[in-house]
Amino acid sequence: MNALKYKDNPYEVLDEIKAARARTKGLYLNKEQAQWIRKEFDEIWEGAISRIQERKREKQRRREEWQQRQRAKIERWEARIDRLQDVVRSLEQQIDHLEDERSRARTAEYADKCWEWIRQKQYKISDIESTIRELERKISDVRRKIGY
Repeated sequence: MNALKYKDNPYEVLDEIKAARARTKGLYLNKEQAQWIRKEFDEIWEGAISRIQERKREKQRRREEWQQRQRAKIERWEARIDRLQDVVRSLEQQIDHLEDERSRARTAEYADKCWEWIRQKQYKISDIESTIRELERKISDVRRKIGY
């Protein structure tokens, strides 16, 4: 019976205790022997239950730590999205200003230069918006995983 106390898998211990109890029911034992066996089974059973509960508490603790790390990631990504949206707004204002400059350009060369700057800023906006969509997708995936 002592070997049961030291098994790694407490669920196997519970199964073996159940089977051992079933086997001992058919035995003729005096009261003292029956009490001793019952006491041994009960101690081993309680030890296995205690180990199961400890495993569950540890698993829950690890899950909560993981969820907290995931929530921290979400917060960082949301802050980054806010910063990127600010950059997009700034670039859009710059584009508006360049369009005004382009419309008032005195030379075709300067108008072409303004157009090139506008296109560069539009490409930058496109890249930033792509990054924002990717971050939003990540946030959505993580929220789904943590049930948040």
